[in-house]
Amino acid sequence: VSEPIEGTTFTVLTSATLGVPEGGLTHDEDSDTGTSQDDNLTNTDSPTISGTGGSEGNTVRVTFEDGSTFESEVDADGNWVVETFGLSDGEQTPTITFVDIAGNESEPFVGEAFTVDTQAPDDGEVALSTDSDSGAADDDGITSETAPILTGTAEAGSKVVVEVDGAE
Repeated sequence: VSEPIEGTTFTVLTSATLGVPEGGLTHDEDSDTGTSQDDNLTNTDSPTISGTGGSEGNTVRVTFEDGSTFESEVDADGNWVVETFGLSDGEQTPTITFVDIAGNESEPFVGEAFTVDTQAPDDGEVALSTDSDSGAADDDGITSETAPILTGTAEAGSKVVVEVDGAE
């Protein structure tokens, strides 16, 4: 039997307290570009995903249904920010996990879904209402009214701006 040898102390991590991740689209003017900064609509394919949870130094992993994965680190306050790129138009739902330094992975958390829409809407159609058309025919586009009624169509949910002589 040999004499005991003094070695280096080490810790074996077989599981970790990784915390419960929470997160989704960052609600700021760059990432949530819809009609309000909390409507989960973005016109960029590179939005920022942010959230809380985890321990300082944990890796936060954000994965989307197409398999694209983006990573960052949790800061000292338990906050994290992940920059994405190349997301496809349509609904996106991030799945978020934490990984500690030993490689233990937390249970996945399904983040708040958001919609990527990088395509401008098609031009809508606009016409003078037949109720406002005072020309010789109901559809000749001639009116003597100073506040005529306009009708038209546009992509659902899009903002319609009418300009007359350069003014909205």
